[in-house]
Amino acid sequence: MIWLGFLLSVVGYAIGMNAGFTNKKMADIGASLQGPPSPEQAADMARYRDRAILLAKIASIFVLVAVACMALAQHV
Repeated sequence: MIWLGFLLSVVGYAIGMNAGFTNKKMADIGASLQGPPSPEQAADMARYRDRAILLAKIASIFVLVAVACMALAQHV
């Protein structure tokens, strides 16, 4: 059971890193702005924001399940 928790935590970490890279892309677009964003830039930023939120939620679920598996492993 502990190996399952470890595996889930590694997957959650990888997904969280992907969310971080997505946030970096969004920050790069924001840093390059010279005034209000163009419709294309605004659409890209909104898409990156939505993707980062989704990935962060998925990573959180993986980590919570990993913690539960590791906590239950001591009773198995």
